[in-house]
Amino acid sequence: MDAESIQPQHGITPVEKLIHLALPVRLTHLASGGRGGQEIACTYDIHPRGARLLSFRDVKVGDLITVERGRNKSMCQVVWTADPESALRRPVQP
Repeated sequence: MDAESIQPQHGITPVEKLIHLALPVRLTHLASGGRGGQEIACTYDIHPRGARLLSFRDVKVGDLITVERGRNKSMCQVVWTADPESALRRPVQP
């Protein structure tokens, strides 16, 4: 199979999987080029291009954070935050 045959055709994009999983991660908030405080946070949705996290700190769009899980570590930029009154901001109930 050549590369051309696996490219999306006619504006159809491949399905990307969204995983609904509560997974503990460590967040380090980067502020003014230095390290801010660390906290344990939790994922709620994981996607190949990002994740929805529950953080107890106030983060803003554009903030840089480091996300760590085990030996894996990635620097990320916040691209969306929920309205503080939104149901998306509250913890998920079992």
